[in-house]
Amino acid sequence: MGRMNYARVLLGGLAAGVLVAVGEALLNGVLLKEDWAAAMSSLGKSPEMTVVQAVGYNLWALLLGMSAVWFYAAIRPRFGPGPQTAACAGLAIWFVGYALSTAAALISEVLPARLLLIAVAWGLAEVLIATLAGCWLYREDAAT
Repeated sequence: MGRMNYARVLLGGLAAGVLVAVGEALLNGVLLKEDWAAAMSSLGKSPEMTVVQAVGYNLWALLLGMSAVWFYAAIRPRFGPGPQTAACAGLAIWFVGYALSTAAALISEVLPARLLLIAVAWGLAEVLIATLAGCWLYREDAAT
């Protein structure tokens, strides 16, 4: 069993994170922009995203991508290299990063369930695609 290649975790993680950030911007900043504006206004919040929020969401996406590739590298010795293992890693990250947090938001009934369910379903596809792409860049041979 080789050592984890942290340089490749970073490379693949950044690639995965950028894909997540682009997917989130497309969904929330274009496709659902008006819906989110209405939801935020109903809470007494500004419908426009601040610079701090934009930076925060992009940082979240990058950390999510790096977490997915790191998790892939961690489970790779047990599950073997390849897309099936990458999909397992992506599914685990989606479950923790999207499904559980969305469940909490649904339970609190603060945001519209329709928006949350669209976001969590979109997130599943987004995270699986991003994790597959990021893990495709991961190699262990340079770390040994």
